[in-house]
Amino acid sequence: MKRILFFLLVMIAVLSMSRPAMAILYDRGSFSYDDGAGNTGIVNLIYDKDFDITWVGDGNFAQTTCFDVDGKMTWFEADAWARGLTIGGSTDWRLPTSLNQDGSGPVGAFHATGSEMGHLYSGELGGAYSLISASSDPDLGLFPNLKDYRYWSGTETLSGVTTLAWNFDFSKDLQSANHHQSGFFYALAVHSGDVGAAPVPEPATVALLGIGLVGMAVAEVRRRRKKEMQLIIAK
Repeated sequence: MKRILFFLLVMIAVLSMSRPAMAILYDRGSFSYDDGAGNTGIVNLIYDKDFDITWVGDGNFAQTTCFDVDGKMTWFEADAWARGLTIGGSTDWRLPTSLNQDGSGPVGAFHATGSEMGHLYSGELGGAYSLISASSDPDLGLFPNLKDYRYWSGTETLSGVTTLAWNFDFSKDLQSANHHQSGFFYALAVHSGDVGAAPVPEPATVALLGIGLVGMAVAEVRRRRKKEMQLIIAK
């Protein structure tokens, strides 16, 4: 009986901690996409545990899907492209924000690690004030086609009477907002949260399962005691 109870307790403990362990960047595998312009296919999704966001695992996805001939778009085109994506059944894709993770900023500077692209460049892909292609970090392989060039963010700013958009330069680790939205830069698509995560038991489900297992153990104890009493009476 002790072995049964021990087994049940171990099962409850395992189920309670059954959420999958994740690397800092986690390849969630392949998902179907529709880019909103009639182009469909498969692409990998990459989850960033630190910022709780999901990246499209392609550094020039707009070109890969044939949405744009070379992937360089104006800010308006890039913003519309990201918003038009449907991947793994999920919409609400967007350009990365240049705000810091705590909502402050944006910061125009080298090594602006508080923003989503700044964190991706140095915190995840091993970039350091130089071409991202020069990084030896193995996670760089999760983003094929990533360019040593500027990428649009979804953050706008007003300079006088002109609206500019923030961008991050993957050739030198620089975040800035000194370019007009009519310029032609590359674009990455990102989604808040863990889009490709496998479903895991909810705490309430685990608790109910634990109660059920305990109930089974109690029933087994009663059954054995009843059987023992019957044997005693029979004697």
